[in-house]
Amino acid sequence: MTTFYDVPAEDLYDALADRLAEDLEAPPWATFAKTGVGRELP
Repeated sequence: MTTFYDVPAEDLYDALADRLAEDLEAPPWATFAKTGVGRELP
């Protein structure tokens, strides 16, 4: 059985990013709010 320890990290990150991009989307209010500590207000 393959685990995430057996897969090259870069390949795992790329596949995970693609999968999450399909499942997640920003909430509608995120364009008007500060979404992180290092971000400026829009």
